[in-house]
Amino acid sequence: MILMSATIDAEKVSAYFGNCPTLHVPGRTFPVDVRYLEDAVEATKWYITETSPYARRLQDKFYRGKSRPEWSEDLTPGDDDEEQASTDAGVKLSKRYSLETTATINLLDERLIPYDLIIRLIERICFEDASYAQYAPAILIFMPGLAEIRRLIDLLGEHPLLGNEDRFRVYPLHSTLSSESQSAVFEVPPQGVTKIVISTNVAETGITIPDITCVIDTGKHREMRFDEKRQISRLLETYIAKSNAAQRRGRAGRVQSGLCFHLFTKLRHDTQVSVFANSS
Repeated sequence: MILMSATIDAEKVSAYFGNCPTLHVPGRTFPVDVRYLEDAVEATKWYITETSPYARRLQDKFYRGKSRPEWSEDLTPGDDDEEQASTDAGVKLSKRYSLETTATINLLDERLIPYDLIIRLIERICFEDASYAQYAPAILIFMPGLAEIRRLIDLLGEHPLLGNEDRFRVYPLHSTLSSESQSAVFEVPPQGVTKIVISTNVAETGITIPDITCVIDTGKHREMRFDEKRQISRLLETYIAKSNAAQRRGRAGRVQSGLCFHLFTKLRHDTQVSVFANSS
């Protein structure tokens, strides 16, 4: 029996099989600079107001049971998602973050995909900050589903700079693509051309793209869960677990040191992510 996993608890598995011997084969990965939502907001100077479509609503009960723009009817979050979102309010950041960043973090509804922030991050990495230039050749963006992938591709295509096909090549990646279409993401672009791969969690463990140097992680995925009220299984969008986050940022450290932006707060990662995304 051979068990392969980057996040397995080998000692626990060994104990289950009567303390059987284990064999560890060391691999080589490069260090990844891990940033979180507050770092992304601070770096891009992105901000929202109370009228923003990404803002947390003051009257959450008004939206209870109603679909958000980023959720389709069959993927509407359950009632417990309202309670989860409320736990994100009142985050206190260290003094190295500006007051504007703190205000944006506390106003942002983390259940939504911040497309504008993702685009600002790409702009920052590719055009504005020379210290990020080494991470610009290949960017992997994790999205929860196909609809979100298509929407981001449309937004990038409409962008005056990022929509330049001579400078950027954008590839979708999900399980419904043919093998020929999936193989396109492995092509190494010419010097000076940035490859942007927008993927579901299929790129988390199922497919490894060696030349990825930067990861932007929305911190969400879709999984089947059993609805006890309706007595059916439903595909729901949930927060990822810590092990998923570790796998995602590890995609950026295959060929050189990498950069990862998790678009959720460090507080959520340390205390809440794994609670809200237990595997079914």
